Amino acid sequence: MLGGATDEGRFLPIIYFLVIRIAVFIYNTPFIQFFINLPIENVPMGALMDTSSIHVDEKGQVSFTLTPQEFHYNPLGTVHGGMAATMLDSCNSISANCQLDEGFLTMTTDIRVNYLRPMTVSTGEVTASAEIEKIGRRVIFVTGTL
Repeated sequence: MLGGATDEGRFLPIIYFLVIRIAVFIYNTPFIQFFINLPIENVPMGALMDTSSIHVDEKGQVSFTLTPQEFHYNPLGTVHGGMAATMLDSCNSISANCQLDEGFLTMTTDIRVNYLRPMTVSTGEVTASAEIEKIGRRVIFVTGTL
């Protein structure tokens, strides 16, 4: 086992994907309504990062909020850059999925993050927000900010 991964953990993303698809199908709910009503404890990555809130408006614009803590730190004493990238990716992904018709899902194809300054515990509450730039035939372009 690499890095303490378990067989059960390997299948969790697939399980969560299926749960979302089944819930949307059973309740015949557009993704936007599904995400608006989704409790934060049912967002595994949000719980892992200790996200304090997820907000989805009626247009599908999404924001994630968390307060940096020491367990988010890298060895240099600042919040790990991967945590910031994960916040942005999660926020952008939900926003993109809210723009789709029933029966379709998106996955991130590319992510670029520009780090302008470090985050620490003293930074206080941080909010990631997503804005849809363009909806193409096969790709949705989303810009996220922290």
